[in-house]
Amino acid sequence: MRVKKKKLSWKPAPDSDVVAHRVFVEREGETIDPATFSYIEVAMPKTSILLPDDFPSGTFGGEGNYILGVCAVDDVGNEGDLAMVASPFDFIAPGVPTDLVVENI
Repeated sequence: MRVKKKKLSWKPAPDSDVVAHRVFVEREGETIDPATFSYIEVAMPKTSILLPDDFPSGTFGGEGNYILGVCAVDDVGNEGDLAMVASPFDFIAPGVPTDLVVENI
């Protein structure tokens, strides 16, 4: 099974003390709150990830619209505001064909 991946990329925050970015994901309609939602941390200088590969299994619960948020983290752990984007996702591959037959002709 192979599913079409998506790439999320961003320009880093301009501050010289930024050491990472935190990437949050939630289904559209939910509020992303960095204090309560899980996230992945992407160390500088990397500024992109592959979806769904870079998130733990089960993060994307099927097709639908998701909100992705990215915030900068400085060298003492302060988090900046979230930059957010919405996107439709469908990481469910189609079913398996059945009843394959090879015939002599």
